[in-house]
Amino acid sequence: MPNIAVFIEQRDGALKKVAWQMISEARRLADAAGGEVWGVFVGGDATAATAEAGKYGADKVFAAGGEDLAVYNSELYGTALASFCKAQNPDVLLVGATAMGKDLGPKVAAKLSCACISDAVGLKYEGGWEVRRPVFAGKCFTDVSPTTAMAVVGIRPNAFILAEKGGTATAESFDPGTSGVTPKAVVKSIEASARGKRDRRQFERSVRRDKMIEVVAAYRIRPRHVSKHCAQRDPVVGEIEKAGDDQNPVGKTLQSNARVMHDVKA
Repeated sequence: MPNIAVFIEQRDGALKKVAWQMISEARRLADAAGGEVWGVFVGGDATAATAEAGKYGADKVFAAGGEDLAVYNSELYGTALASFCKAQNPDVLLVGATAMGKDLGPKVAAKLSCACISDAVGLKYEGGWEVRRPVFAGKCFTDVSPTTAMAVVGIRPNAFILAEKGGTATAESFDPGTSGVTPKAVVKSIEASARGKRDRRQFERSVRRDKMIEVVAAYRIRPRHVSKHCAQRDPVVGEIEKAGDDQNPVGKTLQSNARVMHDVKA
C-alpha cells in the first residue's frame, strides 16, 4: 500500500500545472494498489492549493509557511521537504522536472540518503516502484527500480494526463524544521549594468551594443561582417540605428532582427 507524496510548486502564488498532473497519476496508482496521495505545499497560503489538489485526487495537503519560505530557497525548501518525509514516511516523493524541481529534488534526496531519479515519463507500482525515463535524447527508454526504502522522482511536465476526481483534501500543517537553517550566501545589492558609463548617452549606447551583440550571436554572424556596414566610430559592433539603410542589406536585416528580439524579451 504505497503512500505517494507530491510537491506542489508555486511561484509568486501561481501554482504549477505539473503538480496536478502528478497528483492525477498518483491517484490512479493509489486506487490500484491502495494507499493515499499527499500534496506537500511550502510557502504562502495553502487554501487554493488544497482545494485544487483535492479536485485531482489528493487525500491530504501538508503545508508549511512563514516569511523565510515565501520565496524559493533551495536550502530552506530542501530542509522543509526532508523534514516532511522524515515525519510522514511516504514511499515516493514526486517533484516536477521544472527549473525549481531539478534544483530541489536532488537536494532532498541527498538529505534523505535515498534514490533520486530525474526526468521520468512513466511510473508503475507492482510490489515495488518502476520508473521509466528517456535516454539518448529520447531514442530509447530505460526502466529504473530504486533500491532504497524511499525515492525522489522528477516527473517531466505533460508526461501524465490530468484527470479530475471532484474530491476534497484535508489540510494539515507540518514543521519545516528551518528555524536553525542559515543561508550560506546573501545578496547584498543589485545594480543596473551601466558598465562604468559616466552619462545617460553612454549608458544607452552600451545597451544598444549589448542588443547588437545578441543579434550577432543569435544569427552566428561574425562581428567583422557587421562592422563593414557600421559606423566608423564603433568598428567592433556599431550602432543599430546606423546599420539599416537601403544600400546595406546586412545591417537592415540586423536592425529588423534586433527589434524582434527586443519585442520578444519585453
